[in-house]
Amino acid sequence: MLWWGKPDPQKYAFRKAWYSFLLGIPFFSFAVFWTYMASRGGVFAAFGIPFLLIGLGMLLSPTWHYVRGMRVTYALTDRRAVIDIAGFMPRRISVPLNQIPFIDLRLGADGSGDVYFKETLSTMSTRGSWVQRDGFIAVPDVRRVEELLRKAVDSDRRG
Repeated sequence: MLWWGKPDPQKYAFRKAWYSFLLGIPFFSFAVFWTYMASRGGVFAAFGIPFLLIGLGMLLSPTWHYVRGMRVTYALTDRRAVIDIAGFMPRRISVPLNQIPFIDLRLGADGSGDVYFKETLSTMSTRGSWVQRDGFIAVPDVRRVEELLRKAVDSDRRG
């Protein structure tokens, strides 16, 4: 074990959910408006309920990620980088050091930040595809973590 740590849950929630939260504001607002207007006309109001729930989920996504951020543990060994998420819908991402294609540091003013080292191609049939980055998110003393990761990857490639 070279390093292990936990993210700051508040910063983790912001980094993971800012986009869905911002999109959720107009989405939920329009769903409320549409459902209200449809309810005045009768039976069509029920069709707005799924959109209200989706919009509400988008608005509450920072809360979901905050709780999830409290259950995240990061680890760096001499063989792999691990993101372990416990609790409801547990998940473990384990990336061997020889499969890390890049290391990208995002530094905050307070010395915390993100170290990205993994990309996933996400697709949606109607909107095309996009690349989603992941790694050690909202880590205190992120420069040290990045340095340890770079040394581990370089050592793995040499040895």
